[in-house]
Amino acid sequence: MKISRNRTLILFIIGLLLLGGCYVWLAFGLFSDREFGGLYLFQKYKLSTRFYFQAPLGESDNSMTSLSLGDQQAETAFRDFVEVHGGYSHKFCILQ
Repeated sequence: MKISRNRTLILFIIGLLLLGGCYVWLAFGLFSDREFGGLYLFQKYKLSTRFYFQAPLGESDNSMTSLSLGDQQAETAFRDFVEVHGGYSHKFCILQ
Protein backbone atom coordinates (compact mmCIF):
# COMPACT_ATOMS: atom_id res chain seq x y z
CA MET A 1 0.00 0.00 0.00
CA LYS A 2 1.42 3.37 -1.04
CA ILE A 3 1.25 6.25 1.45
CA SER A 4 1.05 9.74 -0.04
CA ARG A 5 3.61 12.42 0.82
CA ASN A 6 0.99 14.58 2.54
CA ARG A 7 -0.05 11.74 4.84
CA THR A 8 3.60 10.96 5.63
CA LEU A 9 4.26 14.63 6.42
CA ILE A 10 1.18 14.83 8.65
CA LEU A 11 2.18 11.66 10.54
CA PHE A 12 5.71 13.02 10.95
CA ILE A 13 4.42 16.33 12.34
CA ILE A 14 2.05 14.53 14.73
CA GLY A 15 4.92 12.33 15.89
CA LEU A 16 7.12 15.37 16.54
CA LEU A 17 4.33 17.08 18.49
CA LEU A 18 3.79 13.99 20.63
CA LEU A 19 7.52 13.62 21.25
CA GLY A 20 7.80 17.32 22.12
CA GLY A 21 4.82 17.09 24.48
CA CYS A 22 6.37 14.11 26.25
CA TYR A 23 9.65 15.99 26.62
CA VAL A 24 7.90 19.04 28.09
CA TRP A 25 6.01 16.79 30.54
CA LEU A 26 9.23 15.09 31.67
CA ALA A 27 11.55 18.13 31.73
CA PHE A 28 9.29 20.89 33.09
CA GLY A 29 6.87 21.08 35.99
CA LEU A 30 4.52 23.29 37.94
CA PHE A 31 4.78 24.00 41.63
CA SER A 32 2.66 25.83 44.14
CA ASP A 33 4.67 28.03 46.49
CA ARG A 34 4.87 26.61 50.02
CA GLU A 35 4.08 29.91 51.71
CA PHE A 36 2.16 32.13 49.30
CA GLY A 37 0.49 29.62 46.97
CA GLY A 38 1.44 31.13 43.61
CA LEU A 39 1.72 28.79 40.62
CA TYR A 40 5.11 28.59 38.90
CA LEU A 41 6.57 26.81 35.90
CA PHE A 42 10.12 25.51 36.35
CA GLN A 43 12.68 23.31 34.64
CA LYS A 44 13.38 20.06 36.50
CA TYR A 45 16.97 19.11 37.24
CA LYS A 46 16.27 15.55 36.03
CA LEU A 47 13.48 13.92 34.05
CA SER A 48 10.46 12.92 36.13
CA THR A 49 6.91 11.83 35.40
CA ARG A 50 5.58 14.02 38.21
CA PHE A 51 4.36 17.29 36.71
CA TYR A 52 2.73 19.14 39.63
CA PHE A 53 4.69 19.67 42.84
CA GLN A 54 3.16 20.83 46.09
CA ALA A 55 4.16 20.93 49.75
CA PRO A 56 1.39 19.30 51.82
CA LEU A 57 3.04 20.45 55.04
CA GLY A 58 3.07 24.07 53.94
CA GLU A 59 4.61 26.22 56.66
CA SER A 60 3.22 24.11 59.53
CA ASP A 61 5.37 22.60 62.28
CA ASN A 62 3.98 19.08 61.75
CA SER A 63 6.34 16.24 60.95
CA MET A 64 6.43 14.05 57.87
CA THR A 65 5.08 11.13 59.91
CA SER A 66 1.76 12.94 60.37
CA LEU A 67 1.16 12.78 56.59
CA SER A 68 -0.27 9.94 54.53
CA LEU A 69 2.14 7.99 52.32
CA GLY A 70 1.06 9.90 49.20
CA ASP A 71 1.51 13.26 50.91
CA GLN A 72 4.94 12.18 52.21
CA GLN A 73 5.99 11.37 48.64
CA ALA A 74 4.63 14.73 47.43
CA GLU A 75 6.50 16.58 50.19
CA THR A 76 9.74 14.72 49.43
CA ALA A 77 9.44 15.43 45.70
CA PHE A 78 8.74 19.13 46.40
CA ARG A 79 11.82 19.41 48.59
CA ASP A 80 13.99 17.55 46.08
CA PHE A 81 12.94 19.32 42.88
CA VAL A 82 11.98 22.78 44.11
CA GLU A 83 13.90 23.56 47.29
CA VAL A 84 17.12 21.53 47.01
CA HIS A 85 17.84 21.45 43.28
CA GLY A 86 16.96 24.97 42.19
CA GLY A 87 13.29 25.02 41.22
CA TYR A 88 12.95 28.38 42.97
CA SER A 89 15.81 29.86 40.96
CA HIS A 90 14.53 28.60 37.58
CA LYS A 91 10.88 29.57 37.86
CA PHE A 92 8.41 31.51 35.75
CA CYS A 93 5.29 32.87 37.46
CA ILE A 94 1.98 31.71 35.98
CA LEU A 95 -0.49 32.76 38.71
CA GLN A 96 0.17 35.00 41.66
